[in-house]
Amino acid sequence: MLKFNKTKYYNAINILILILCGFLVFSPISSEISLKIFKLPLALPEAIFIPFYFYFRKKLDIRVSIKSFSIGLFLIIILLIISILVNNFRFTSILSTARGYLYLVLSFSVFKNKILKDVFFIFYISLGSVLGWILQSLLFFNNLVNNTLSNNDSMAISGNMIALGLVISIPIIFRKTKLIFISTTLGIVLSLTSGIRRQVLIFIVSLLLSFLLTIKLSYKNMFKTVILIILSTSFVLIMYPILDNYISGISPAFHYRLFGKSEQLVNGDLSEGDVLRTKSIDHFYYTFWENTFPRGFVSKRTMEDVGTGIYMDSPYIELFYTFGIILCLFFVIYILYSIYFHLKSYYIRGITESGLCLVSIAIILALCFVEGSFLNYAYTTPFTGFVLSRISSRKNLFVSQF
Repeated sequence: MLKFNKTKYYNAINILILILCGFLVFSPISSEISLKIFKLPLALPEAIFIPFYFYFRKKLDIRVSIKSFSIGLFLIIILLIISILVNNFRFTSILSTARGYLYLVLSFSVFKNKILKDVFFIFYISLGSVLGWILQSLLFFNNLVNNTLSNNDSMAISGNMIALGLVISIPIIFRKTKLIFISTTLGIVLSLTSGIRRQVLIFIVSLLLSFLLTIKLSYKNMFKTVILIILSTSFVLIMYPILDNYISGISPAFHYRLFGKSEQLVNGDLSEGDVLRTKSIDHFYYTFWENTFPRGFVSKRTMEDVGTGIYMDSPYIELFYTFGIILCLFFVIYILYSIYFHLKSYYIRGITESGLCLVSIAIILALCFVEGSFLNYAYTTPFTGFVLSRISSRKNLFVSQF
Protein backbone atom coordinates (compact mmCIF):
# COMPACT_ATOMS: atom_id res chain seq x y z
CA MET A 1 0.00 0.00 0.00
CA LEU A 2 1.34 3.42 -0.98
CA LYS A 3 2.10 5.73 1.91
CA PHE A 4 0.59 9.21 1.68
CA ASN A 5 3.33 11.84 1.64
CA LYS A 6 1.82 14.98 3.13
CA THR A 7 4.82 17.19 2.31
CA LYS A 8 4.88 16.26 -1.37
CA TYR A 9 1.12 16.75 -1.56
CA TYR A 10 1.28 20.29 -0.19
CA ASN A 11 4.27 21.09 -2.40
CA ALA A 12 2.31 19.95 -5.45
CA ILE A 13 -0.68 22.08 -4.42
CA ASN A 14 1.58 25.12 -3.95
CA ILE A 15 3.16 24.61 -7.36
CA LEU A 16 -0.27 24.28 -8.98
CA ILE A 17 -1.48 27.52 -7.35
CA LEU A 18 1.64 29.39 -8.51
CA ILE A 19 1.31 28.12 -12.09
CA LEU A 20 -2.40 28.94 -12.08
CA CYS A 21 -1.66 32.47 -10.89
CA GLY A 22 0.84 33.03 -13.71
CA PHE A 23 -1.55 31.47 -16.21
CA LEU A 24 -4.63 33.49 -15.25
CA VAL A 25 -3.11 36.80 -14.12
CA PHE A 26 0.25 37.37 -15.83
CA SER A 27 -0.38 36.03 -19.34
CA PRO A 28 -2.53 37.09 -22.33
CA ILE A 29 -5.22 34.81 -20.88
CA SER A 30 -6.01 37.56 -18.37
CA SER A 31 -7.11 39.83 -21.21
CA GLU A 32 -9.32 37.10 -22.67
CA ILE A 33 -10.98 36.51 -19.28
CA SER A 34 -11.54 40.23 -18.65
CA LEU A 35 -12.83 41.16 -22.09
CA LYS A 36 -14.63 38.03 -23.32
CA ILE A 37 -15.81 36.21 -20.18
CA PHE A 38 -16.49 39.07 -17.75
CA LYS A 39 -17.32 41.50 -20.61
CA LEU A 40 -15.29 44.30 -18.98
CA PRO A 41 -14.42 47.42 -21.01
CA LEU A 42 -10.68 46.85 -20.46
CA ALA A 43 -8.31 44.11 -19.35
CA LEU A 44 -8.13 43.91 -15.53
CA PRO A 45 -5.63 41.23 -14.45
CA GLU A 46 -5.47 42.93 -11.04
CA ALA A 47 -9.07 41.85 -10.39
CA ILE A 48 -8.19 38.23 -11.19
CA PHE A 49 -5.19 38.49 -8.83
CA ILE A 50 -7.34 39.31 -5.76
CA PRO A 51 -8.04 35.64 -4.77
CA PHE A 52 -4.31 34.85 -5.11
CA TYR A 53 -3.35 37.82 -2.92
CA PHE A 54 -4.53 36.06 0.24
CA TYR A 55 -2.41 33.03 -0.64
CA PHE A 56 0.73 35.09 -1.27
CA ARG A 57 0.21 37.12 1.87
CA LYS A 58 0.79 33.94 3.88
CA LYS A 59 3.71 32.64 1.80
CA LEU A 60 5.69 35.79 0.99
CA ASP A 61 6.56 39.12 2.53
CA ILE A 62 4.56 41.29 0.12
CA ARG A 63 4.48 44.39 2.23
CA VAL A 64 5.04 47.52 0.19
CA SER A 65 8.02 49.75 0.94
CA ILE A 66 6.23 53.04 1.64
CA LYS A 67 9.35 55.04 0.81
CA SER A 68 9.94 53.43 -2.60
CA PHE A 69 6.27 53.50 -3.54
CA SER A 70 5.82 57.13 -2.47
CA ILE A 71 8.76 58.25 -4.58
CA GLY A 72 7.50 56.26 -7.57
CA LEU A 73 3.92 57.51 -7.17
CA PHE A 74 5.11 61.11 -6.87
CA LEU A 75 7.10 60.73 -10.11
CA ILE A 76 4.08 59.24 -11.91
CA ILE A 77 1.85 62.13 -10.78
CA ILE A 78 4.44 64.69 -11.93
CA LEU A 79 4.73 62.95 -15.33
CA LEU A 80 0.93 62.90 -15.65
CA ILE A 81 0.80 66.65 -15.02
CA ILE A 82 3.55 67.22 -17.58
CA SER A 83 1.68 65.00 -20.07
CA ILE A 84 -1.44 67.13 -19.70
CA LEU A 85 0.52 70.36 -20.13
CA VAL A 86 2.42 69.11 -23.19
CA ASN A 87 -0.89 67.80 -24.59
CA ASN A 88 0.51 65.58 -27.35
CA PHE A 89 -1.80 62.66 -26.58
CA ARG A 90 -5.32 62.10 -25.30
CA PHE A 91 -5.73 61.93 -21.54
CA THR A 92 -7.24 58.42 -21.65
CA SER A 93 -4.24 57.21 -23.66
CA ILE A 94 -1.61 58.59 -21.29
CA LEU A 95 -3.62 57.31 -18.33
CA SER A 96 -3.47 53.81 -19.83
CA THR A 97 0.32 54.04 -20.11
CA ALA A 98 0.63 55.48 -16.59
CA ARG A 99 -1.32 52.49 -15.27
CA GLY A 100 1.42 50.16 -16.48
CA TYR A 101 4.10 52.25 -14.76
CA LEU A 102 2.02 52.26 -11.56
CA TYR A 103 2.06 48.46 -11.39
CA LEU A 104 5.76 48.47 -12.19
CA VAL A 105 6.41 50.81 -9.25
CA LEU A 106 4.17 48.76 -6.95
CA SER A 107 5.98 45.52 -7.77
CA PHE A 108 9.37 47.22 -7.43
CA SER A 109 8.36 48.54 -3.99
CA VAL A 110 7.37 45.05 -2.83
CA PHE A 111 10.53 43.17 -3.87
CA LYS A 112 13.38 45.69 -3.48
CA ASN A 113 15.96 44.35 -0.98
CA LYS A 114 13.58 41.64 0.27
CA ILE A 115 14.59 38.16 1.38
CA LEU A 116 12.92 35.75 -1.04
CA LYS A 117 12.95 32.36 0.64
CA ASP A 118 12.78 30.35 -2.56
CA VAL A 119 13.26 31.17 -6.20
CA PHE A 120 10.74 28.48 -7.23
CA PHE A 121 7.91 30.93 -6.38
CA ILE A 122 9.08 33.17 -9.22
CA PHE A 123 9.83 30.30 -11.58
CA TYR A 124 6.43 28.63 -11.35
CA ILE A 125 4.51 31.90 -11.67
CA SER A 126 6.62 32.65 -14.76
CA LEU A 127 5.97 29.13 -16.03
CA GLY A 128 2.23 29.70 -15.73
CA SER A 129 2.56 32.96 -17.66
CA VAL A 130 4.46 31.23 -20.47
CA LEU A 131 1.92 28.37 -20.55
CA GLY A 132 -0.87 30.92 -20.97
CA TRP A 133 1.03 32.50 -23.85
CA ILE A 134 1.60 29.09 -25.43
CA LEU A 135 -2.10 28.20 -25.14
CA GLN A 136 -3.04 31.41 -26.94
CA SER A 137 -0.42 30.69 -29.61
CA LEU A 138 -1.56 27.09 -30.09
CA LEU A 139 -5.21 28.14 -30.43
CA PHE A 140 -4.14 30.70 -33.02
CA PHE A 141 -1.99 28.12 -34.80
CA ASN A 142 -4.88 25.65 -34.82
CA ASN A 143 -7.12 28.26 -36.46
CA LEU A 144 -4.33 28.95 -38.91
CA VAL A 145 -4.03 25.26 -39.86
CA ASN A 146 -7.82 24.96 -40.24
CA ASN A 147 -8.02 28.27 -42.11
CA THR A 148 -10.60 29.70 -39.69
CA LEU A 149 -8.93 33.04 -38.93
CA SER A 150 -10.84 36.24 -39.63
CA ASN A 151 -9.34 39.16 -41.52
CA ASN A 152 -9.03 41.12 -38.27
CA ASP A 153 -6.93 38.47 -36.49
CA SER A 154 -3.28 39.35 -35.94
CA MET A 155 -0.55 37.07 -37.27
CA ALA A 156 1.35 37.41 -34.00
CA ILE A 157 0.51 36.56 -30.38
CA SER A 158 2.20 38.81 -27.84
CA GLY A 159 2.95 37.69 -24.30
CA ASN A 160 5.09 38.23 -21.21
CA MET A 161 8.68 38.52 -22.44
CA ILE A 162 10.17 39.00 -18.96
CA ALA A 163 8.44 35.83 -17.72
CA LEU A 164 9.85 33.91 -20.69
CA GLY A 165 13.36 35.07 -19.82
CA LEU A 166 12.92 33.96 -16.19
CA VAL A 167 11.52 30.54 -17.19
CA ILE A 168 14.57 29.90 -19.37
CA SER A 169 17.26 31.36 -17.12
CA ILE A 170 16.26 30.23 -13.61
CA PRO A 171 16.61 26.44 -14.19
CA ILE A 172 19.93 26.89 -16.01
CA ILE A 173 21.54 29.22 -13.47
CA PHE A 174 20.23 27.19 -10.52
CA ARG A 175 21.22 23.95 -12.34
CA LYS A 176 17.94 22.01 -12.42
CA THR A 177 18.29 19.59 -15.34
CA LYS A 178 14.67 18.41 -15.58
CA LEU A 179 13.36 21.96 -15.52
CA ILE A 180 15.94 23.01 -18.14
CA PHE A 181 14.50 20.42 -20.52
CA ILE A 182 10.91 21.50 -19.81
CA SER A 183 11.57 25.24 -20.13
CA THR A 184 13.68 24.89 -23.28
CA THR A 185 11.02 22.73 -24.92
CA LEU A 186 8.34 25.30 -24.08
CA GLY A 187 10.56 28.05 -25.46
CA ILE A 188 10.94 26.21 -28.76
CA VAL A 189 7.19 25.53 -29.03
CA LEU A 190 6.47 29.20 -28.37
CA SER A 191 9.05 30.27 -30.94
CA LEU A 192 7.31 28.22 -33.62
CA THR A 193 3.74 29.29 -32.82
CA SER A 194 3.76 32.91 -31.62
CA GLY A 195 4.92 34.37 -34.93
CA ILE A 196 7.13 36.98 -33.20
CA ARG A 197 10.85 37.21 -34.01
CA ARG A 198 11.55 39.34 -30.94
CA GLN A 199 10.25 36.48 -28.79
CA VAL A 200 12.80 34.22 -30.49
CA LEU A 201 15.49 36.83 -29.71
CA ILE A 202 14.62 36.89 -25.99
CA PHE A 203 14.55 33.08 -25.92
CA ILE A 204 18.01 32.82 -27.51
CA VAL A 205 19.55 35.61 -25.39
CA SER A 206 18.21 34.04 -22.18
CA LEU A 207 19.36 30.56 -23.17
CA LEU A 208 22.88 31.44 -24.35
CA LEU A 209 23.72 33.96 -21.63
CA SER A 210 22.46 31.66 -18.88
CA PHE A 211 24.61 28.79 -20.14
CA LEU A 212 27.63 31.08 -20.49
CA LEU A 213 27.26 32.17 -16.87
CA THR A 214 27.34 28.54 -15.69
CA ILE A 215 30.56 27.67 -17.50
CA LYS A 216 33.59 27.32 -15.27
CA LEU A 217 37.03 27.93 -16.72
CA SER A 218 38.35 24.38 -17.08
CA TYR A 219 39.27 22.15 -20.04
CA LYS A 220 36.57 19.66 -19.08
CA ASN A 221 33.79 22.26 -19.03
CA MET A 222 35.03 23.91 -22.20
CA PHE A 223 35.00 20.53 -23.97
CA LYS A 224 31.41 19.90 -22.79
CA THR A 225 30.41 23.35 -24.01
CA VAL A 226 31.92 22.78 -27.47
CA ILE A 227 30.14 19.43 -27.77
CA LEU A 228 26.84 21.01 -26.69
CA ILE A 229 27.24 23.80 -29.25
CA ILE A 230 28.01 21.30 -32.03
CA LEU A 231 25.01 19.11 -31.15
CA SER A 232 22.67 22.11 -30.83
CA THR A 233 23.84 23.58 -34.14
CA SER A 234 23.45 20.23 -35.88
CA PHE A 235 19.92 19.84 -34.50
CA VAL A 236 18.95 23.33 -35.72
CA LEU A 237 20.43 22.73 -39.17
CA ILE A 238 18.53 19.44 -39.51
CA MET A 239 15.20 20.75 -38.25
CA TYR A 240 15.24 24.15 -39.97
CA PRO A 241 14.38 23.01 -43.53
CA ILE A 242 11.75 20.58 -42.20
CA LEU A 243 9.99 23.29 -40.18
CA ASP A 244 10.48 25.76 -43.03
CA ASN A 245 8.60 23.55 -45.49
CA TYR A 246 5.92 22.55 -42.97
CA ILE A 247 5.00 26.10 -41.92
CA SER A 248 5.23 27.36 -45.51
CA GLY A 249 2.60 24.79 -46.46
CA ILE A 250 0.30 25.90 -43.63
CA SER A 251 0.46 29.67 -44.13
CA PRO A 252 2.78 31.68 -46.40
CA ALA A 253 1.99 34.83 -44.37
CA PHE A 254 2.95 33.20 -41.06
CA HIS A 255 6.02 31.65 -42.70
CA TYR A 256 7.13 35.08 -43.89
CA ARG A 257 6.81 36.55 -40.38
CA LEU A 258 8.83 33.78 -38.78
CA PHE A 259 11.32 32.69 -41.43
CA GLY A 260 11.20 35.17 -44.31
CA LYS A 261 11.86 38.29 -42.25
CA SER A 262 14.70 36.60 -40.37
CA GLU A 263 16.37 35.49 -43.59
CA GLN A 264 15.94 38.98 -45.03
CA LEU A 265 17.62 40.49 -41.98
CA VAL A 266 20.57 38.06 -42.21
CA ASN A 267 20.96 38.88 -45.91
CA GLY A 268 20.83 42.62 -45.24
CA ASP A 269 17.44 43.06 -46.92
CA LEU A 270 15.32 44.75 -44.26
CA SER A 271 11.63 44.01 -43.91
CA GLU A 272 9.07 46.77 -43.38
CA GLY A 273 9.23 46.35 -39.59
CA ASP A 274 13.03 46.44 -39.58
CA VAL A 275 12.98 49.54 -41.78
CA LEU A 276 10.70 51.26 -39.27
CA ARG A 277 13.06 50.35 -36.42
CA THR A 278 15.99 51.68 -38.45
CA LYS A 279 14.12 54.92 -39.15
CA SER A 280 13.38 55.24 -35.45
CA ILE A 281 17.12 55.74 -34.91
CA ASP A 282 16.99 58.77 -37.22
CA HIS A 283 13.90 59.98 -35.36
CA PHE A 284 15.73 59.61 -32.06
CA TYR A 285 18.75 61.52 -33.42
CA TYR A 286 16.77 64.46 -34.81
CA THR A 287 14.52 64.80 -31.74
CA PHE A 288 17.22 64.13 -29.15
CA TRP A 289 17.48 67.67 -27.77
CA GLU A 290 13.70 68.06 -27.73
CA ASN A 291 13.78 65.46 -24.96
CA THR A 292 16.19 67.37 -22.73
CA PHE A 293 13.45 67.62 -20.11
CA PRO A 294 10.69 65.07 -19.34
CA ARG A 295 7.64 65.35 -21.61
CA GLY A 296 5.35 62.92 -19.82
CA PHE A 297 3.74 59.66 -20.83
CA VAL A 298 3.21 58.63 -24.44
CA SER A 299 0.27 56.83 -25.97
CA LYS A 300 0.63 53.18 -26.92
CA ARG A 301 -2.83 52.77 -28.38
CA THR A 302 -1.51 52.07 -31.84
CA MET A 303 -4.96 51.34 -33.29
CA GLU A 304 -6.40 54.64 -32.07
CA ASP A 305 -3.52 57.17 -32.01
CA VAL A 306 -1.57 57.61 -35.25
CA GLY A 307 2.23 57.32 -35.09
CA THR A 308 2.41 55.67 -31.68
CA GLY A 309 3.69 52.35 -33.02
CA ILE A 310 7.23 53.71 -32.75
CA TYR A 311 7.00 53.51 -28.96
CA MET A 312 6.07 49.81 -29.11
CA ASP A 313 8.82 48.98 -31.64
CA SER A 314 11.53 51.18 -30.10
CA PRO A 315 10.86 51.67 -26.37
CA TYR A 316 14.11 53.60 -25.83
CA ILE A 317 12.44 56.50 -27.67
CA GLU A 318 9.57 56.34 -25.18
CA LEU A 319 11.97 56.38 -22.23
CA PHE A 320 13.86 59.44 -23.48
CA TYR A 321 10.58 61.21 -24.30
CA THR A 322 9.00 60.38 -20.94
CA PHE A 323 11.91 60.92 -18.55
CA GLY A 324 14.21 63.28 -20.47
CA ILE A 325 17.92 63.01 -21.23
CA ILE A 326 19.29 63.55 -17.72
CA LEU A 327 17.16 60.89 -16.00
CA CYS A 328 17.76 58.40 -18.82
CA LEU A 329 21.53 58.91 -18.72
CA PHE A 330 21.40 58.43 -14.95
CA PHE A 331 19.52 55.17 -15.58
CA VAL A 332 22.16 54.03 -18.10
CA ILE A 333 24.96 54.74 -15.61
CA TYR A 334 23.03 52.93 -12.88
CA ILE A 335 22.57 49.88 -15.12
CA LEU A 336 26.31 49.84 -15.90
CA TYR A 337 27.07 49.95 -12.18
CA SER A 338 24.54 47.16 -11.57
CA ILE A 339 26.29 45.00 -14.18
CA TYR A 340 29.60 45.56 -12.35
CA PHE A 341 27.99 44.83 -8.96
CA HIS A 342 26.32 41.60 -10.04
CA LEU A 343 29.37 40.35 -11.95
CA LYS A 344 31.39 40.78 -8.76
CA SER A 345 28.66 39.22 -6.62
CA TYR A 346 28.25 36.24 -8.94
CA TYR A 347 31.88 35.38 -9.66
CA ILE A 348 33.59 36.52 -6.45
CA ARG A 349 30.96 36.27 -3.70
CA GLY A 350 29.13 33.30 -5.26
CA ILE A 351 25.66 34.90 -5.11
CA THR A 352 23.66 32.79 -7.57
CA GLU A 353 20.82 35.27 -7.99
CA SER A 354 23.27 37.84 -9.33
CA GLY A 355 23.63 35.59 -12.39
CA LEU A 356 19.87 35.81 -12.83
CA CYS A 357 20.10 39.60 -12.50
CA LEU A 358 22.74 39.73 -15.25
CA VAL A 359 20.44 37.82 -17.62
CA SER A 360 17.54 40.09 -16.65
CA ILE A 361 19.62 43.18 -17.46
CA ALA A 362 20.42 41.75 -20.90
CA ILE A 363 16.72 41.03 -21.53
CA ILE A 364 15.65 44.53 -20.44
CA LEU A 365 18.29 46.14 -22.68
CA ALA A 366 17.30 43.95 -25.64
CA LEU A 367 13.61 44.76 -25.16
CA CYS A 368 14.37 48.50 -25.04
CA PHE A 369 15.25 48.26 -28.73
CA VAL A 370 12.66 45.81 -30.07
CA GLU A 371 9.52 45.49 -27.91
CA GLY A 372 7.60 47.86 -25.65
CA SER A 373 4.93 45.71 -24.02
CA PHE A 374 7.10 45.20 -20.91
CA LEU A 375 6.35 48.86 -20.07
CA ASN A 376 2.72 48.84 -21.03
CA TYR A 377 0.49 45.81 -20.44
CA ALA A 378 -0.88 45.40 -16.92
CA TYR A 379 -0.07 41.67 -16.94
CA THR A 380 3.60 42.26 -17.86
CA THR A 381 4.71 45.37 -15.95
CA PRO A 382 4.69 43.69 -12.49
CA PHE A 383 7.35 41.32 -13.86
CA THR A 384 9.34 44.31 -15.11
CA GLY A 385 9.09 45.87 -11.67
CA PHE A 386 10.21 42.59 -10.08
CA VAL A 387 13.37 42.17 -12.18
CA LEU A 388 14.26 45.85 -11.80
CA SER A 389 13.86 45.53 -8.02
CA ARG A 390 16.20 42.54 -7.91
CA ILE A 391 18.71 44.22 -10.24
CA SER A 392 18.64 47.22 -7.87
CA SER A 393 18.88 45.13 -4.69
CA ARG A 394 22.22 45.25 -2.95
CA LYS A 395 21.31 42.88 -0.12
CA ASN A 396 18.87 40.14 0.85
CA LEU A 397 19.05 38.08 -2.34
CA PHE A 398 17.58 34.57 -2.51
CA VAL A 399 18.54 32.53 0.56
CA SER A 400 17.73 29.15 -0.97
CA GLN A 401 17.89 27.50 -4.38
CA PHE A 402 14.72 25.41 -4.97
